[in-house]
Formats: sequence, C-alpha cells, structure tokens
Amino acid sequence: MHTTDRSLPYKQDTAPKGGYKPITYSRMPARQLVTAPILFGGFWVAQAFGFYLYSIGVKRLRYLTIEAESAAFALTPLLLAERDREYLKHLRRHRDYEKELMKDVPGWQVGTWFGQKVFKTTTDEMPLERMSRREFYASARPYQRISEMNYKEWLVC
Repeated sequence: MHTTDRSLPYKQDTAPKGGYKPITYSRMPARQLVTAPILFGGFWVAQAFGFYLYSIGVKRLRYLTIEAESAAFALTPLLLAERDREYLKHLRRHRDYEKELMKDVPGWQVGTWFGQKVFKTTTDEMPLERMSRREFYASARPYQRISEMNYKEWLVC
C-alpha cells in the first residue's frame, strides 16, 4: 500500500515538521514549602500550646476534686444518719417477721435464742448494739448481702 492512496479510511499520524522538542531529563528540584526552621518552630509552638491546655486541665481537675471531696464531707453525716435509720427499721422488720413466723410455736419469745436473751439490756426496747453483718443480712439473698457488705458506707462508723 502506498501512503498517497486515497482509499484508506484513516490518516497516518506522523511527526510535525521540524520534529518534536527535545525531552527534558535533567533534575528539577521541587520548591520547598516547609523548611527546617518552620518545622521546629511549629513543633515548639504546638508544644507550648499543649502545655498551656494541660495546665488549664490540671487546674480544673484539682478544682473538681476539691468540690467532690467537699460534697462528700458535707453529705457524710446525712448518709450515716440515713444508714442508722434504715438499720433500725430493718431490725424492727426482723423482729416483726420473727413474731409473725413463730406465732404458732408455744413458749417462743421474740428476740431470744431458745429463751435466752441475746442482748443484755435492762429494758424491752430494741437493742442499739450492732449485730454482725452476716446476721443482719441473714434473710437476704446472697448477692444482695455481698454487694451491701462491700458497700463503702459500711466502712464509715
């Protein structure tokens, strides 16, 4: 086939007149946007800002800790009074439950151990001495007893 033949459906691509431009293969370094002084300066600015935020956070944490401790000191007498009140109510419930449970047993005296007084008091009032925690939670479910015995307010007297 000859290139001057007009019957071809396409036109052959050839180089432009005068040829292509020469290919540049020499090294062209990139323009530096970030230099070493800028990197180190940015690092120290970030460190200073971070230390500033850290010091603010430490001061705030110290303030919140003091606030929480002050609230705990203020509420401790109230919580202990409520604990003692609930303790006495629980003792009364135990006594009433024992009275109801043993009402059909002849000769049973509420608050005694087979007729012997458990607490040596001179009156028939409820004893104010503390019973052991196991005895106090004798009729409770085990998981309730364990969780209540580990409760921190029991440790404060």
